[in-house]
Amino acid sequence: MRLSSITLAVLAALAASTPVLAQEPTQAADSQSLVNSVKLGIANSPALSSEIHELEALMFEANGTYGEMLPTVDLRGSVGREHI
Repeated sequence: MRLSSITLAVLAALAASTPVLAQEPTQAADSQSLVNSVKLGIANSPALSSEIHELEALMFEANGTYGEMLPTVDLRGSVGREHI
């Protein structure tokens, strides 16, 4: 399963927000199992996966709309003899 950047950001934030070294060993093990459980739940959640895909589709559509608003340049040219 491919993890999107939003899911990876959430997982990184969860991993970074757990101060394991300052806790006692049993608390550290409990918090690690909680963090692992949350990571598994996020990674395997069909509802979250659906929402992420919907968000990515909306972002893709917004980028397309933005591209349509940008200015365009059209060039035309011809080659031939000039009669004076």
